[in-house]
Amino acid sequence: MLTGNRFTIKGLKSHDGHDGLCFVASLYLDGKKLGTVRNDGNGGPNFYETEGGHAQLQTEIYPIVEAILDANPDGCWAEFRKDKPLNDSGQHYFSPLDFLVEAMIEELEIAKQIKRHCRTKICFRSSSTEPDSFGYFKCPFTAQNREWVIKKLAERGDTDIEILNETVAGKTATPPALTAAQRKGLDAIDRQMKK
Repeated sequence: MLTGNRFTIKGLKSHDGHDGLCFVASLYLDGKKLGTVRNDGNGGPNFYETEGGHAQLQTEIYPIVEAILDANPDGCWAEFRKDKPLNDSGQHYFSPLDFLVEAMIEELEIAKQIKRHCRTKICFRSSSTEPDSFGYFKCPFTAQNREWVIKKLAERGDTDIEILNETVAGKTATPPALTAAQRKGLDAIDRQMKK
């Protein structure tokens, strides 16, 4: 997540393209719609349709994007700037706005995956997961399963454990009680893991 990001993406529709993600979405700055961003998924740049056209992108939007990305020195933008060559005009081949939009879309895609997995699994983040990733256990979200997952993660040395089912859709979930058959199945899994 980028600190100080004033942009948001809404209405994202996406699918896998030939060479990348194919998408269309509305782009907002400080809650005001700027226009539409799309990518046809063939490895090319994003296309922006704004009221002010290319001039608005150059004069108003790019400086804001640069400031946001510069305010996040630990992010991958700093690495990208250092490693990527400049074109003849002294600009990066990859637009900072493209970089920001794709980072936001990636966050939305991960959130969508988490929400889908939380329906049937216990999803988590911990010290062992990558920052923009998550792990899961294939068991229903119940109070007992939640405690079992936390115990298993702690046993393998994980810290900073966050159960994502509890925060999915911005709500705190109250897990249902575990049935006897489910408890028996978990005990069997537990015994196999100890072997």
